[in-house]
Amino acid sequence: MIFAAAALAAQVALTPCAIEGVPGPAQCGTYKVWENRDAKQGRQIDLSIIVLPALEAKRQPDPFFLLSGGPGDAPSFNARFFSRAFQEARKTRDLVLIDLRGTGQSAALTCPELSKPDAEGNFDSNLLSVPAVRACRMRWEKTADLRFYTTAIAVDDLEEVRQALGYGPINVYGTSYGTRVAQFYLHKYPKSLRAVVLKGIVPPTMAMPETHAGAGEDAWKALVGRCQDDANCRRTFPTLDADFRQLLSRLDKDAPVLTQSAGGTGPMATIQVTRGLFAEAFRNILYTPEGSAQAPQLVRQLLAGDHRRLAETALAGRTVLGGERLAAGFFLSVTCTEDIPFLSK
Repeated sequence: MIFAAAALAAQVALTPCAIEGVPGPAQCGTYKVWENRDAKQGRQIDLSIIVLPALEAKRQPDPFFLLSGGPGDAPSFNARFFSRAFQEARKTRDLVLIDLRGTGQSAALTCPELSKPDAEGNFDSNLLSVPAVRACRMRWEKTADLRFYTTAIAVDDLEEVRQALGYGPINVYGTSYGTRVAQFYLHKYPKSLRAVVLKGIVPPTMAMPETHAGAGEDAWKALVGRCQDDANCRRTFPTLDADFRQLLSRLDKDAPVLTQSAGGTGPMATIQVTRGLFAEAFRNILYTPEGSAQAPQLVRQLLAGDHRRLAETALAGRTVLGGERLAAGFFLSVTCTEDIPFLSK
């Protein structure tokens, strides 16, 4: 593995590491940045760095920096996927995975409060329970300054790490929120980039989550269309769209109060499954091919009165937001600063 060695050795200490499911060598380490980059004093953050070095001797100097979505997801959680999706690029280029400040292994701002019921054993029927959000914020404010967890500041971190690793112009790949990070990077540091690849573009002008409902509807219609075009699916689920609309109408009229354990573990708790709570959870199911493939059967089960699956589906979003995989504190810091103020009234 060949880096611009002097700068790297002086500023970033990377050591060999093994990453499950990722073939070939890997180098892991951290790089310290100031939480308050302007003041350059106070709290420091160790940014997690994983470098998957080029596998062939004829190595190109421009690596791929890989950015995840969310906001709040992290490249370190997606190392196996990235190594597989970019296996051709990795033959001649390093793959670099840096967790943004407040995510992944970079002092993640997680909010376990969001996946816990209240003292009476009840879950709020809102995806983002206001008391839970407030509790998470109050806890983090004791150690972190939440003003400094924005896209622009995270991009400044990335540029500093690029320089510390000794790379010249780099290639950046971003998906979903990662595309916004890439666009900020391109705007602030155009000479540091050779190429930018965007998938599922989230422009800075898009005020999340304003477009989520429409995007979810489009994804559902596309799934129904694919089902109609497939003889087996059409025969198995002849009234798929009508069934889904009936399920939504039922929840709109009578939102059941169900008892379930979040994530299948821990104590039982109750939750009222409103149409809105269910629709948001179902939208997330449509994010992946695997989820979409299971959606028709899920609709059938729920319409038939499978309350266990209904409760599991409704609680799935809470489990994600309150878990370790998505840093909900970073998600909220970015969204409340860069999106919510610009939502249409």
